[in-house]
Amino acid sequence: MGAKIGFRPAPAPTVRADRDQVVQVVTNLLQNALDAVAGRAEPRVTVEVRPHDAHQVCIRVIDNGPGVAPELRARLFQPYATTKEHGTGLGLAIAHRLVVEHGGEIEYRDAEGGGAEFRVVLPVAGPPLDRRAA
Repeated sequence: MGAKIGFRPAPAPTVRADRDQVVQVVTNLLQNALDAVAGRAEPRVTVEVRPHDAHQVCIRVIDNGPGVAPELRARLFQPYATTKEHGTGLGLAIAHRLVVEHGGEIEYRDAEGGGAEFRVVLPVAGPPLDRRAA
């Protein structure tokens, strides 16, 4: 049985961003969440999109898997950081780079009730001008 993926959108402003790169970030987070809940009795993944404040939008990907091991947290967004048997350990590093290049931030926290929560905050105005030229 596959995981149930819930989507909880709230009215939010449009974010000026590279669509393909934001899709890559969300895809990487969703794939990790789906991997984390595989084999659980009632696997669940939830994606939320809502305003963070007047100038930012927040995307949260929450699962009911085991969460991230404490020994991995310090290097979670570094290349090749993984406990999986498959994959490269690059997904979160790529997501981190893309979010930072857009002037945003990404963080991990333990989900309420167990599991993992990844939170991405992106500025509505888009990336800083100096990063667009790079």
